[in-house]
Amino acid sequence: MLIRYIKQTIKRDRIRLEEYYRDFDKLRHGKITAAQFCAGLNAAGFLLSREEMSLLGDEYACKEVDSMGKHWIAWKAFVDDVESVFTMKGLEQKPHHDLKTLETREGQFGGVVVDKDLTPAEEDEVKRILLTMKRSIDRQRMEIKPAFEDFDRSKQGFISATKFERVLSMFALLPAQASESRLLLIKFREQAAMGTSATLSSICDVNYRAFLQALQMLGGYTNNASSEDIRNLVLPGSVAFRQELYQSGIMNHDANKRRARDNLAGAADLSQLLAEIRRQLSSKRIRLKEFIAEGDKLRSGEITVAKFHTALNRSGCVLDAADIHTLSLHFRSTRYPDKIDWRAFMEALDFSHGVPAPTTDLGGEQPHDGLDESMKRVLERLRNEVNHRRLHMKPYFQDYDHNNVTRVTKFQFAAVLDMMQLSLKPAEVQTLTHQFAHRDGRKVTNDVNYIAFIQAVDSDYS
Repeated sequence: MLIRYIKQTIKRDRIRLEEYYRDFDKLRHGKITAAQFCAGLNAAGFLLSREEMSLLGDEYACKEVDSMGKHWIAWKAFVDDVESVFTMKGLEQKPHHDLKTLETREGQFGGVVVDKDLTPAEEDEVKRILLTMKRSIDRQRMEIKPAFEDFDRSKQGFISATKFERVLSMFALLPAQASESRLLLIKFREQAAMGTSATLSSICDVNYRAFLQALQMLGGYTNNASSEDIRNLVLPGSVAFRQELYQSGIMNHDANKRRARDNLAGAADLSQLLAEIRRQLSSKRIRLKEFIAEGDKLRSGEITVAKFHTALNRSGCVLDAADIHTLSLHFRSTRYPDKIDWRAFMEALDFSHGVPAPTTDLGGEQPHDGLDESMKRVLERLRNEVNHRRLHMKPYFQDYDHNNVTRVTKFQFAAVLDMMQLSLKPAEVQTLTHQFAHRDGRKVTNDVNYIAFIQAVDSDYS
C-alpha cells in the first residue's frame, strides 16, 4: 500500500525521484545511508512517518552496513520499482517487450485493484447520506461552500480527500462510519474523462463542486425521501459535472462577462476614443510610451499588433474590443500591414501635436457645461455657503481616503456633507453622487470623486 501511494503521487505530480538521490551517491554505487534515504523522500515532498520510513528502509536494505552499524539502502532499486509507473526501464533494449500490463492501472500499481464505480445499492446509500447532510445544512442554515474554497487556493474545483473530510468534520457532517465516508470519496473523486480515477480513493482529490451540486439536487427531496423520483435520480460524479458545465456554456459565459467588463458602448469615432484614453492616462498617471516602447527593441517606430494590444492591457487602460479594433485600423503601418505605427499613435495622444482634448476636470468626470438647471442651482448654493463659512472639506474626505485614490464611497461622501451641515436633501445628495461618480474606463462605479466635487464648489481649488 505504501509503494502504491508513492507510485500514485509521483505519477500525478510527475516527480523524478532519481534527481533527489543522485547527489547523495557521488560514486554511483546505488546505495546510500538511511538518513539520506529519508532526506530524499522529504525533499520530494513525501510526508511519511518514522514507521513508514523504516518499513521502506527494511524492504530495500543492503547486506553492507555503514560506520554507524546501519544497513545501506539500495535507492536505485527503490527508484526503479517506483518509476515503473511511467514505463519499463531499458525499453529501448527490448523493443518487442509486451506492454499490455502497463496499459491498465492494475499493472502500473502492482496488481492492486482500484476502486470501480459504485453499485446501485451503494448509489442509494450515497443518496441517503447526502439527504441526511442536506437536512442538517438546511436546519442549521450553514454555508459550507466558502470552507471548501478556502482550501482550494487555485480554484480548480477539487481538494484532497483529507481536506474534504476535514471540512465535513468542521460542520459536524462527517459520517460516523468510515465505510460511508469512503463511498462519498469514491462517488465524487476527481477522475479523468476516460478510464478510472487518476488518484486512489484513499488519497484522492475530491470534486467538491460536484458534491455541492448533488446536495442542491437533493434539496427538493428532503421531505419525501421515499419517493420513486429519488430512486430514479442519478447524481453526477466529477466527469458528468464538468461535461454538464461545458455543455451548458457556463464557463464560456463567465469568460465573455469578464471580457465585457460591463462597459458602455464603444467610442463613436477616433477623436472620442483618443479623448477617453487621454482622460485615463491623466487620471491614472500612466506613462503609456514606456509600455509600448518596450515591445520595439530596435526603435523602428513599429510594433506588432499583438504587442500593441499587450502594451495597452499592461498599462492599465480600460478598453473594450471595439476600441482596440478601432486603434488597430487607424494606426496600422503603411509598410507592414501586420504592425502598428505606435509613434503616430503617441503623437495623436499628445496635446502638443494639434489634437486638442475636450475640456474635462482633473477627475475625468462630466464637464459642468452640460449640467441641468437644478444641479447648477445646488452647486451655486454650495459654492456660496463654502465661501461664506470658509469650509475646508478636503481633509475630511482624505480621512476616508487612506490610499490616496481621490475617491470615497457614496456613504462616506454623504457623511462628510452631513458633518459640514450643508442642509442638503437626500435627493440632492443622490444627484451629487451620480454627477461626480468615479469612472473606471467608461464604467461608472459606486464611488465618488471628491476632488472633482471640491473643485466645483470651492473657489480655492477651482
